[in-house]
Amino acid sequence: MRRAKTPRPSEGGPQLPEPLPSVASLEGLEEITVWLGTFRERLRIAHAKDRKTLEATVKELEAHYRRRRADLS
Repeated sequence: MRRAKTPRPSEGGPQLPEPLPSVASLEGLEEITVWLGTFRERLRIAHAKDRKTLEATVKELEAHYRRRRADLS
């Protein structure tokens, strides 16, 4: 039986620090989008005990994205 390989981080994408910086400090839509994708993926694979915190973070990032997008338009 073969083991599944551990996924490697994307070499082309920006490397993100751990943990998430203050959401309000994120300025660019691209940066917000990268963090949002990261936390959506974390939420997808999260254990039940971690879901509430991750859901709150995703909601906060989504709201910040919408505000910044409105500000820039």
